[in-house]
Amino acid sequence: LPIPPDRAAWLALRQAYVGASEVSILFGMQPQYQRGIYALWMVKAGRAADEFDAGPRAAWGLRLEEAIAAAAAEREGWDVRPGMFAVSDSTPGMCATLDRIIAAPTAEEQARGWTGPG
Repeated sequence: LPIPPDRAAWLALRQAYVGASEVSILFGMQPQYQRGIYALWMVKAGRAADEFDAGPRAAWGLRLEEAIAAAAAEREGWDVRPGMFAVSDSTPGMCATLDRIIAAPTAEEQARGWTGPG
């Protein structure tokens, strides 16, 4: 699925799933800044608002992720492609938001002479 264009639509979509950033909660392995399993259940059941704020680390991660992805792709010769909202076929209720997909060129791209970004 494409990533929704705005944050409110993205939050509404992931309401029905446990995402990659939340799965550690299910195993009691969450960082101290993350909610516990009961709070996660309350949010996913629609009984509590999703007011989670990961703080400055997450804010800086969002600011820097584009530059880091571009630098890694340039260094390794990868292609940066648009991300997606991925729903697991094998584990109902699990999802992940892939902000972007960084991949080696396909065989077809290599045959056309693709050498990497830039």
